[in-house]
Amino acid sequence: MYLKGMIGGAYYAYTWYTSPEHKIVLEERRDEKIISDLREIILLPSEKPTIYTIEDPIPLMQSQPFFAGSQEGDKLLIFTQIAKAIVYSPDREVIVNIGPVTAEPALEENVEGLQGTQNQDDSQQNVLTDEEVDNI
Repeated sequence: MYLKGMIGGAYYAYTWYTSPEHKIVLEERRDEKIISDLREIILLPSEKPTIYTIEDPIPLMQSQPFFAGSQEGDKLLIFTQIAKAIVYSPDREVIVNIGPVTAEPALEENVEGLQGTQNQDDSQQNVLTDEEVDNI
């Protein structure tokens, strides 16, 4: 009986921790922490930003000076309602850059170096087009 309980518990834990729902919960918690940490440094709007992770800063810095000083793992937060973008480094606990956004990001094409999640109700993968990165 005890063994069945352990196997059932292990199965439940495995299915939860490998489920897409668990990934979404983890991403939401991570994003909430990033926003909370950033609020300690700067006043932010109440709007929930779209957050991207900078995976490879080299092509981003080559195509857009806005990303100068960014490192792998830094976060790009885009506030579409106020048309602002922030590059934040959670590891260094610094704001790398803040600038205007001149175009709303489309979600169809990949931009080398960025990966993100929609931080609103529909937690879907988001990427910026080359043209949209140039407009940041």
